[in-house]
Amino acid sequence: MCRTETCLAGVEARIGVRREDLPWVEREFDGEFRRYIIDFPRDCRPQLVHMLDDAARRGVRVCTLRSRDEFEAALADVRAQYG
Repeated sequence: MCRTETCLAGVEARIGVRREDLPWVEREFDGEFRRYIIDFPRDCRPQLVHMLDDAARRGVRVCTLRSRDEFEAALADVRAQYG
């Protein structure tokens, strides 16, 4: 499954589910948000990659996480380090 499909599936799976980071429950997948996700690789990602590359050139440590498992492992490391 490509990243866009994974993202869309994740949003769809959360419809109707209470989340601790939102004070409301999403009842539908907003069409504008769906379009943003679909267009993200073309419209937003290149700028983001450029900004991260620029930050790395200035000495900022940039970590690219390529899966949810990598994210969970990195988050666990941060929690263990900073409690």
